[in-house]
Amino acid sequence: MLLRVTKLEQTDTVPVGEVGRCMGLDRIPDVKTLRKRIDHFCQVTDVEEWLSLLSRDWMQADESLDGVLYVDGHVNLYYGSQTQMPKRFVSRLRLCMSGSADYWVNSSSGEPFFVVHKTINEGMVKVLQEDIIPRLNTDVPNQPTEPELAANENLHRYMLVFDREGYSIEFFEFLAEQRIAFCTYRKNVDEDWPENEFTDYEVITPGGETETMQLAERETVLMGAKKKGEKQKQVTVREIRKKTVSGHQTSIITTNRLMTMVQIAVYMFARWG
Repeated sequence: MLLRVTKLEQTDTVPVGEVGRCMGLDRIPDVKTLRKRIDHFCQVTDVEEWLSLLSRDWMQADESLDGVLYVDGHVNLYYGSQTQMPKRFVSRLRLCMSGSADYWVNSSSGEPFFVVHKTINEGMVKVLQEDIIPRLNTDVPNQPTEPELAANENLHRYMLVFDREGYSIEFFEFLAEQRIAFCTYRKNVDEDWPENEFTDYEVITPGGETETMQLAERETVLMGAKKKGEKQKQVTVREIRKKTVSGHQTSIITTNRLMTMVQIAVYMFARWG
């Protein structure tokens, strides 16, 4: 445009070096080559497949991945009036507002791998089961083989870390069948543990800072809702609690039996990063 060139045919009338410099090249290709390249650029491509390959490469290159992935839901508020967007609860505002939801899959250091966009509010559990886990089963590197999983009942493919939105006894059973470990907060904690169960631990956060945590651990059986004519569902988990200076106890549950109590606590609270 700087040389008043508006059509490819006009490139034959100007010095190839001048047009090339405008494009950051030594010289511009001829008209035939330009047409081939433009035709190639305009071909319809599978963007989803490209994003999947890109995400898989990022996972392979992430040395700190260690089979731990974070899933977080984020609401995109819609303030317009042209589209009737579904309502969803926005926790930071404590209101039901119009908008869509994005479910991000990240590493422990906050590096994003991919995102699942949902206009209809299906909930995290359904998105995990139908959209995220099938993709992770093929993309996460260094997963154990079927014989290795059969030989060690404590072994898992990888571990998912999410908040209370993903809390569901039925979903926990589904993860157990898939041999996928999880780490989340426990719901409906009704009593505190005695203070003498807690021990001080020096931990190093993902940011490299040293912190003292008061931690305790028990084995807990979580019971599902009673349904007429059906056996009550239950799942056995490790329950780890962190006690703050004020005395508040934060309850973490996990089915990962290979990591230490300190590692589980660090991974859970690292999601705030």
